[in-house]
Amino acid sequence: DVSQINLEHVLPLNPTADWKVDAEQARSAQRLLGNMALMREAQNRDLANKSFDQKKTAYAKSEYETTAEIANWTTWTLDDIVERQKRLAASAVKTWPLSFEKNPPGP
Repeated sequence: DVSQINLEHVLPLNPTADWKVDAEQARSAQRLLGNMALMREAQNRDLANKSFDQKKTAYAKSEYETTAEIANWTTWTLDDIVERQKRLAASAVKTWPLSFEKNPPGP
């Protein structure tokens, strides 16, 4: 239900000083898929701009595997975000393979 689930930006759109990231790095990360996670709307609202360490607790409890795994990261830098994005892309190719055949085989 899209009214109950929304997109969480791990590195927030408006990071506090706790994040120790400059505005340019934050802007670079904001639109990267590697920086996004599915969260229940209420949890996402509660997380807001909290530090990564504070957010990790909520991620660890997530019912969504790709969100829960974020809790395993020790840092959340632009390099970490890009690395996670690469992992998600590799998983996506396996999960949703493309076929360019005119008439793909049926079930």
